Amino acid sequence: MARPASNNVRVALEYCVKQVKTYDYENYIWVSQLSKEQRPSILALRALNIETALVAEQVKSKEPALVQVRYQWWRDGISAAFKGSAPKHPVLLALQAVLPGSAIKAYPMKRLLEAREADALDTQPPLAVDSLEQYAEGTASQLLYLQLAAVGVQSREADHAASHLGKAVGIATLLRGLPYHAARRRSYVPMDLAVKYGVSQ
Repeated sequence: MARPASNNVRVALEYCVKQVKTYDYENYIWVSQLSKEQRPSILALRALNIETALVAEQVKSKEPALVQVRYQWWRDGISAAFKGSAPKHPVLLALQAVLPGSAIKAYPMKRLLEAREADALDTQPPLAVDSLEQYAEGTASQLLYLQLAAVGVQSREADHAASHLGKAVGIATLLRGLPYHAARRRSYVPMDLAVKYGVSQ
């Protein structure tokens, strides 16, 4: 794995550290315990996860067309990073720096973006627990696949475990975020469960 050296990359990685520390502190703690060789890749990936999760909040009007434009920008930026021509965004520059020599692939990032975009555009509560699992697989599980690839773990068993763990982590994160989402008039309580237990959305 290529070690980031240039000043631009150093600044980009510092930005990633700040984002992860601010928005994802629990994961920042364990990432900070990794080796110096492993840290940049994981920080870049976790910062990418944060940036793409914040898109809906950053588009104040919540206009579907604007949300789609932002996610397309990220798709194009990721593709450019894999080609070595990332736009001047710190997360994409950090990502570009850690790609050479790694097993990181673009596909899980595309799955992550698709899940985030679909969630941002569909503000209705999920119909069933299956919908939550699909969202968690598209976000948390994809991030775990990327992290495994970043540290050189290529194993069907590890991917299988990451799939299940990602679903659990994703759903637990949504449950923890219930007050946050409720304040924004958003519910992730599946409608079938709400009906079954008489819970008002």
